[in-house]
Amino acid sequence: MYDLDQENIEKLLEDSVAEICQHENFPRFLRWMQERMGVRRPTLFSTAPQSELLHLATMLALAIWNVVPLPGQGFQIKKIAFPEKNQVCICGSGRKFINCCDIGTLPFEPLDCDIVWPLVFACIPSGVVKDGLVKNLIPLDGRIRGAIACLEKGRPKKALTFLEALFSSESLTEVGEDGAFALSLLLDAFGMLGFAHKKSKMIAHIMASAPASPLRSESYQQLAAMQMDQGQVREAWISFRKAQIDTPDDCKVGLLEVQLLLAERRFDRAQERAGFLLKRMRRQGGDDVFALDFLKEVARDPRRGGLRIEFASIQDLGLDLVGWLEKVASRPLPAYCWQVPGQRNPATDSQSEMALIDFILVPPVAVQTCEEAWDAVCPVEMTQEEYSSGFLWQADADYGWIDFLCRCPESFDSLTVLGEVLLLLDLHPNREMPGFRDCIWGPVLDRTLAITEGIITGLPDNGCLPWIIAENRSFLWVLYKYSLQLLQDGEREDFFRVAEKILKINPNDEHGVRTGLVNCCLDEGKYRQALAVCSRYPDDTLPEILYGRALAFYCLGERQDACRALEAAVKKLPRVADYLLAGRVRMTEEDEQLREAYYYREEMRPVWKASGKALVWLKKSCPNPSC
Repeated sequence: MYDLDQENIEKLLEDSVAEICQHENFPRFLRWMQERMGVRRPTLFSTAPQSELLHLATMLALAIWNVVPLPGQGFQIKKIAFPEKNQVCICGSGRKFINCCDIGTLPFEPLDCDIVWPLVFACIPSGVVKDGLVKNLIPLDGRIRGAIACLEKGRPKKALTFLEALFSSESLTEVGEDGAFALSLLLDAFGMLGFAHKKSKMIAHIMASAPASPLRSESYQQLAAMQMDQGQVREAWISFRKAQIDTPDDCKVGLLEVQLLLAERRFDRAQERAGFLLKRMRRQGGDDVFALDFLKEVARDPRRGGLRIEFASIQDLGLDLVGWLEKVASRPLPAYCWQVPGQRNPATDSQSEMALIDFILVPPVAVQTCEEAWDAVCPVEMTQEEYSSGFLWQADADYGWIDFLCRCPESFDSLTVLGEVLLLLDLHPNREMPGFRDCIWGPVLDRTLAITEGIITGLPDNGCLPWIIAENRSFLWVLYKYSLQLLQDGEREDFFRVAEKILKINPNDEHGVRTGLVNCCLDEGKYRQALAVCSRYPDDTLPEILYGRALAFYCLGERQDACRALEAAVKKLPRVADYLLAGRVRMTEEDEQLREAYYYREEMRPVWKASGKALVWLKKSCPNPSC
């Protein structure tokens, strides 16, 4: 057996296909190969004696020629048979094959046409490829390999040229497993191009036109995944059942079931099904490495295992974050402290005789050192365009920030680092992936909250950590972020508790927590609590405070105070009243006050409508809306 130089072998194969496609002449190609092996690249088979190179070249030329589809022959393979032992050798020596180029076992794996198709497409004019596709000369396996090569190069639009015509007719012929695979590639290309409508239309066409088959099953599976992404759980399960009926033994359908269970956070059931499917695949001799690894990981740990495998399959940097969190999970909480109290804070609670005192939050020395180094690698200052493109999370993104987290365990003690990691996680393109919240986002948030709870517990009753002091901002931002998440999750009571805590330690409320708090109080019927929050900000011009005060007084039956509050609100923000009373409004980017009025209407008009005759009262007070 010869030692092969893999890089040279790949280059030789690429050049060989180009030579064959250019001339489509085997004797010429054989001479080219013999010269190439014996003269130009004598190190290709480094351990082969020079006397054997020409013989080896002959066998290699035969092996390559016999798998290359010839464009000039309608993309057909014109095989040349290996000589019998006593026939004249084809190398031109005149000797019998057994005494010439019959070298026994070839020193390389048998070549497959699949690896050759992309090389053929790369070396012939695009017009020839297009003509072959139009005339249906290129078989399904060639189309699939061409599409895969295009997708790997980030050219999804070109991938469509290989596959789209396969499924455009009413009579579908490629309904087997290869057809199903081709459909999945086509839908991937639609997804990469953002052609959601075309993707949905193609799925509907396949479901309507194809018989019960792997192809139709693939369309149902794709539809189920889309429906689950859109939160249509019941519809997703219906589509899954239809796919299961078409191909009951397909391991992909079993994987889909486990993924749907994970998406619903039914982890115990997902673990049970993964274990069952894993045993079945092993009994059947299944060789799908991804499927086996995925099921094994979910059967072992449904929350973390499935996420790890899915991250690995798409080369997602989140996989490194899972490793970081596993490594630092057992770290004790850091001991933050405060500097000596400074000046009295002018933001004094009117109901309290005790003036608030500003404190400065001070992290441990090791954390301060960590934060200084973090500033050099953290990508939070990226442009919004880079954020929205998801470039931050691409496998080849070279920011070094995740590597920094893995190298610096003190990063798990820093509110600055943890807060910015939460911001970056919110930009993750796969943040809806099953297990993401439990295995990454949740542990990071839990750690930040545990640190903040320790800080708040030790803060004096009259202690204040104002936003104006830069050292306090990470702590306050984390609390604010947590309050938003509670509000989004519908955890109203916990939101009230956290929001009141934020307003106590940072009365100036630079984040605007008071607006969400007032709105929630009104929605929950806690009108006195809403008024208490509004009273802390008598000069506030936010619509949530001005109109919230008027609505709270109205709902309490205190009409004189309600009328005075509404008069003040309309005087300062008249367009808010206009938008609340209008039957329909449009969003505008031209005027800040109009945007403010639009957003307030979107959130609070249902509350006004549900509050007795509040909108009728508003209309009587504002009889001539201007919008």
